[in-house]
Amino acid sequence: MPPVNRRTAHWTEADLPELQQARYLWENDEPAKALEFFERAAKRHPRNLMALLDAARALGNAHRLPEASALLTRASRVLEKSPQGLERLGQSYRMAYMPDLAAECFAKAVQHPECLESVIELTIYHERRHQLDRAESVLAPALVRHPDVAPLKLLHARLQYRRGEWETAKSLYAAVSEDGQAHPYHRAQAYYELANLADKEEDYRGAYQYALYAKDQLRPIAKGLDGQNALWRERHKTLVRALSPELISSWQSEVQATDKTPVFLTGCPRSGTTLLERVLGAHPQIQSFDELDIFPRFLCGAYFKDAAPDCTGEEALESCPERRLSELRASYWRLFGNHERLGRETQVLLDKNPSASGSVPVFLKLFPHAKVLFATRDPRDISVSCFLRFLPMNAVSVSFLDAARTVDYVNAELSMGADLRDRMPAEQAVEVRYESVIDDLEGTSKNALNGMQLDWSHEVAAYRELNSEREVNSPTYLEVTQPIHRKSAERWKNYAFVFESHWDEMSDLLGRLDYA
Repeated sequence: MPPVNRRTAHWTEADLPELQQARYLWENDEPAKALEFFERAAKRHPRNLMALLDAARALGNAHRLPEASALLTRASRVLEKSPQGLERLGQSYRMAYMPDLAAECFAKAVQHPECLESVIELTIYHERRHQLDRAESVLAPALVRHPDVAPLKLLHARLQYRRGEWETAKSLYAAVSEDGQAHPYHRAQAYYELANLADKEEDYRGAYQYALYAKDQLRPIAKGLDGQNALWRERHKTLVRALSPELISSWQSEVQATDKTPVFLTGCPRSGTTLLERVLGAHPQIQSFDELDIFPRFLCGAYFKDAAPDCTGEEALESCPERRLSELRASYWRLFGNHERLGRETQVLLDKNPSASGSVPVFLKLFPHAKVLFATRDPRDISVSCFLRFLPMNAVSVSFLDAARTVDYVNAELSMGADLRDRMPAEQAVEVRYESVIDDLEGTSKNALNGMQLDWSHEVAAYRELNSEREVNSPTYLEVTQPIHRKSAERWKNYAFVFESHWDEMSDLLGRLDYA
């Protein structure tokens, strides 16, 4: 291929075979191969905006922020010349984990009356950081011009709810839920919000009905996701069965402990992982990261590059050559460092990954001296919470579209976590119960910190003030800003009319976890 003259070449946006192949691989969960094609397209076509933006978004999503930033800086020479271009640039920064740069672009683009996506993005940016006045100042002018746009109404409802105007919020959510022209995703969000409002008003049958309406909207969107979770669950089971304290001890003899300790925080969705990450992350010697998916998505898959498809769990765990193990360990620290440099006083990197119990054996192979925190909660409360909560549709949340499958998923995920704890040295597996956190925050936090060989700090008790404007990636970002309470404990009793026939499936697990 002849060299490109960068001075004379014109900017284009033509789609390219490399980009099409990259997108296919990305969507089929082969990010490493996809990134090769994205990078190739950007290198060969340095003045193709589509190549630059697609590659930057993928590289940023893979936490290679310096490379993503370089591509976006190049694209900005063209995109900053128009409001629509700024909007695209902002969306790219946001997808590449650079939210502050994204917000700067959106703040410029919102001055143009047709840049509604920028209004939505900037309102979300401020609202998730609990800057409600700023969020309202961005949203209000757009609402005047576009009073019937569903995403704007949803945001308006959310802000009204946070102001304590529940009836106004309910009216807005009802309007979106009944809007036949709205996207099913937005209608589902509205129905779920109505379900949670009904739950707060102790109208449990009404809450259940709203949740069913929401799931009716999501089922067509969820097609194709069903098989993914079952496939990964079976793969993870084989890895867990291969684990043993003796195996971990043999790994420890091969790898020296590091000055900074990685701690893997996992658990079922809605088990209290977000609250625990906020609380422990306030400790001055802990640097916590919220659902970046660095290890489960981008490193765990690379570990099995040479594993045969039909190999046993033992064979899979031993399939990674030592050179790649060293590369993966270095990548782990580097990718987190791309987000935030680890401070000198940092002793623990707390890596929160819900629904990732099955990848713990690989994590321990990479870091055999690491600790694992398991967030545990009454499985029945988890089931109810997962059923009533709007979660982005993926291979996990697809299991929450009916009661039986919700219970099946929770049972399987928590059983896997219990199996892991049984197969790990006791000093490396730290269980933290949600009910203990809400009943005795200080005592439970001290026990968890002791498991990480850290002393108590009073800053942990002040976690809400210290995290007041920190972004939370989890869908439960709003709940963790509230004072701790017991309203979510034993919530399952209110929904016995739906779930009681399914609890028998959990009887062994409930006894095993002492929730019987």
